Amino acid sequence: MLRTRTFEVRVRAKFDIRVRVRRQIFNK
Repeated sequence: MLRTRTFEVRVRAKFDIRVRVRRQIFNK
């Protein structure tokens, strides 16, 4: 359970970072 939760959190964090990077590129 803990491992799956940490994995999901990591995946979500990576996805959020990618979305933010894409938004910054589009803004530029």
